Amino acid sequence: MKSIFNTQEYLIFTIEKIQFGIKTNLVSKIIPLDQIRQEKIKVCWFHEKIGFYKKKVLYQTPMVLRIKGKQKPMGIVIDQPKDILKIFKEEIYPLPQLIRRHAGTTPIESVAMKDNTIILLMDMDHLLTH
Repeated sequence: MKSIFNTQEYLIFTIEKIQFGIKTNLVSKIIPLDQIRQEKIKVCWFHEKIGFYKKKVLYQTPMVLRIKGKQKPMGIVIDQPKDILKIFKEEIYPLPQLIRRHAGTTPIESVAMKDNTIILLMDMDHLLTH
């Protein structure tokens, strides 16, 4: 049975037509990329952190997520922030064994199915430390 107590909110965004989710409680602010200099934080590009660095990625609506952290605050550039979704635990699945075996040390934590759409849920600690 689905319960509001068994949900987690995720910020959903798209890069290269793939939907990703980051827990909203880890994000302190969303900043337009052209205003990031005022923040004085280290910024990295999401596609490079997940291994798209060999491919040129065209960002349509780049935004910087200011991430709450144990160390200094960091920013990560994402594209096309869409929505904040409540995802029930019952809608979250572990990565398939085949993908885990070939993905190595991926920052993808799990997969959610929401309204017939696959969303890759990210492990931000892993993403920011590798």
